[in-house]
Amino acid sequence: MMRSAASPFILASLDKALAGQPADSPVHLLDLACGTGRHITAVLDKGYQADLQITAADINADSLDQLMAGLPTGAPVRPVCIDLEQDGLALAEELVGRLGQQRFDLVMVTNYLHRPLLAQIFDLVSPGGQLLYETFGQGNEVFGKPS
Repeated sequence: MMRSAASPFILASLDKALAGQPADSPVHLLDLACGTGRHITAVLDKGYQADLQITAADINADSLDQLMAGLPTGAPVRPVCIDLEQDGLALAEELVGRLGQQRFDLVMVTNYLHRPLLAQIFDLVSPGGQLLYETFGQGNEVFGKPS
């Protein structure tokens, strides 16, 4: 299965956030609804000097398996299979239970929108961190899905 190209907006935002980060400075990055990891792969291919610790979260275990199978051994990526739309989800608590972590320096979300989860996504961003969010808007149907 071919991966979609990474978003130019997300890549430019990551460049700004990660450029100049020292190698001994851990950067915790969360990709929510990551699918097969097009942005994670792009981040790793860029070769940033920062000590990246990446969490890949998606509902589809097969997509996460595909992502992990395509990464080099020892890539700093932790897959988390999670249904972001499950009733009563306490996202930060769920991540603490699975990872021991509830805050991230960078949280990125692309082509995914579940409005009831927005406040919880904001809460995942560490003080001084960034949320990189790109989703569909009204009029997007002229360009493709979703319509």
